[in-house]
Amino acid sequence: MDGPTVIRTGVAELRMDSLGFLRLTLVDTDVPFDIHEAKKQFEAAFQLTKGKPYKVLVDTRQTFVTPTKEAEQYISKVQLRQAEALIIDSLHYRILAKFYVRQIKHIPIKIFKTEAEAVAWLLRIP
Repeated sequence: MDGPTVIRTGVAELRMDSLGFLRLTLVDTDVPFDIHEAKKQFEAAFQLTKGKPYKVLVDTRQTFVTPTKEAEQYISKVQLRQAEALIIDSLHYRILAKFYVRQIKHIPIKIFKTEAEAVAWLLRIP
């Protein structure tokens, strides 16, 4: 057995997509998205990707949970990600995400309104 195909943390569900990228879906919860949650997500990502570099699709459409400043700083420094596509349909999240995107300098990262646009962009990233 290769390990789990889906890992759920307090705030997210992670799985490998059939197209080869990691899909992280934020879920509707009252669990805090703090540094401990961020570390759980990256431990899950490491397990699912077997420690190899990966592209990630983050889907925020089902929740309004937002990371703490400490969690956001931790996330912005993780090096195994090759690219990150964010699906965001709420104005609240778009505003917060713009600040997050400005912090990320080491990988391509982009915000999308639709899943189709996000997937197409990820597939174009080498």
